[in-house]
Amino acid sequence: MRQFDQQIVESVALRRQRVRNAVFFGQDRWRRQLQDHIKPLIMGVVFAALIAAGCIATSFVVNLIEKQKEEKSTRAESSAVVIDPRHPQETTGPLTDGSVVSSEIPGRMMGA
Repeated sequence: MRQFDQQIVESVALRRQRVRNAVFFGQDRWRRQLQDHIKPLIMGVVFAALIAAGCIATSFVVNLIEKQKEEKSTRAESSAVVIDPRHPQETTGPLTDGSVVSSEIPGRMMGA
């Protein structure tokens, strides 16, 4: 007898759910099922987009901080170089593209 009562309760609950869905969505059963599955899909896409935006923003900030540190160290190195105008020196050295720079001070001949 108890199992029969449980079955009646479940069938009444199912009937109420079907009536409620029919009132909200009409008789188009497939539309109801589609709407039930679209909401989680859209929420998942929005959540994934937010995570991706957070990763991109973090990467941008980290890259910006690294560039600022490089600029500070470059400024510190370049400001530490002092050239004595009384004893100018000839400089030669490779550039980053493989060519060689040779600079002489005007009015002074090499080897003289």
